[in-house]
Amino acid sequence: MRAIVIMLLCATALFVTGCESKSIARQPLTFDEVESERAYHRAKEAVYWSQGVMGVALSLDAIQKLGGDYNDIVYLSQPANWKWQILTPNSVSLYIESVIKTASNEPVVIEIPPVTAKTDIFGTIMDSFQTPLVDVGSSGIDAGKGGKYLILPAFFDGTVPDGYIPVHTERNISFFNFRAIPTSFGTEDLAAANAFIQNISVYPLNAPEQKGKHIDVYDKTYQNIDPRDSTYFDFLTDILNEETIVERDLMMMSMMKSFGYEHGESFRPSTEDREMLSRAAVSAIDDLVVMTRDIAGPWWEGHPGWLAPTKAIGPTTEFRYVTKTEYAIDSRAETYSMYCCAPVTLGAATAYILASRDMDGAPLEAQSSYRLHVPANVPIDQFWSLTAYDAQTAVFFEDVATTDISSLDTGVQYNEDGSVYLYVGPNPPEGKESNWIETNSKNNSMFLFRFYGPKTGVRDGSWIMEGFTKQE
Repeated sequence: MRAIVIMLLCATALFVTGCESKSIARQPLTFDEVESERAYHRAKEAVYWSQGVMGVALSLDAIQKLGGDYNDIVYLSQPANWKWQILTPNSVSLYIESVIKTASNEPVVIEIPPVTAKTDIFGTIMDSFQTPLVDVGSSGIDAGKGGKYLILPAFFDGTVPDGYIPVHTERNISFFNFRAIPTSFGTEDLAAANAFIQNISVYPLNAPEQKGKHIDVYDKTYQNIDPRDSTYFDFLTDILNEETIVERDLMMMSMMKSFGYEHGESFRPSTEDREMLSRAAVSAIDDLVVMTRDIAGPWWEGHPGWLAPTKAIGPTTEFRYVTKTEYAIDSRAETYSMYCCAPVTLGAATAYILASRDMDGAPLEAQSSYRLHVPANVPIDQFWSLTAYDAQTAVFFEDVATTDISSLDTGVQYNEDGSVYLYVGPNPPEGKESNWIETNSKNNSMFLFRFYGPKTGVRDGSWIMEGFTKQE
């Protein structure tokens, strides 16, 4: 046996030697070439690593462009249209966002009113890397009673006063993305939801009179899309310089030195480095699009039309992606390249399922038309919705009249058995315009079906929905 192994190794060596001049020969790289190649790959890894914090950096930029800053609150007074360009949003709730900055021994309060008969709220307070800290609202820690959440900065060493809900964080910057849910979108219920939003406030613990201002951003461009050039790294390094650094950051931040970043210093790459960083950003973002097309297995076993929206390591680690043996950077990157604001507890207030392919297994094309059959008796306490996204960016398609359809829409045409056919594509089917979502990109599409107030039937297989079928 040993002789046979030696003969095989020798034969392999001869084969490689004989072919190397044509297939694997390579001139040794110079030192500068090695350094350049290493910097390129490390820049790509930095894009994967930073997916969560990039969303917060871009939210701050969007807030500042609309006249706000840290601790101010931006909100939608009406359901979102396509200009609300955050990752995988919907148009059936009113979004409320704020980027919050604390300093040593200077806690900040996020005050949330109790839910009412007309308005519910759900969402999560998280740190700048979008690590969830605490869920709020009816499915959160205050159980709908409201409360004063006290954000305690990384090096806080004071005493928490009575009457506050302490939220400990490793970072200097926090973030929230809440959704106010009105009973309906009628004039009275929408007004009640807006009044509720005005009672959400952010202020320093020691200066409650310094409340952040409220900015209505409905129908204003609010863009949170990863830059496909070297400016990605400008946003990244700016927010890192404002942040507390924790131990698990150190390896990646050390790798970032290969393309000129030093924590606390201005980032000034050369023209040549900017060209390399642009290539790295585009390549990494394109990789993530491919990685997320089939992010997880089927939601219902044996029914491939719908996928679980994230890998199991997300919800099993409360979206911290830290286990005893790893910091799951790749899975985390996949999640935060297409979603924002993961909760501590997935599925308590909502449940999502994802479609990126049709029932034949082909990627969904924005220039093609599809039909979806939603069976009757969707297992929900509140409502369901279907939302369309450009798969390249994971945001709403631009310049579309409708971004989603929900059971709250009064114009939806149902079948006699209570089921409904929904249509997506560049053109509406005749007579079914109220059941149609427009897709208008050269890219592929992806869809999220949301269950608000999900019941057990969403997961146990007692209610199943097939995927999209292509229409001629």
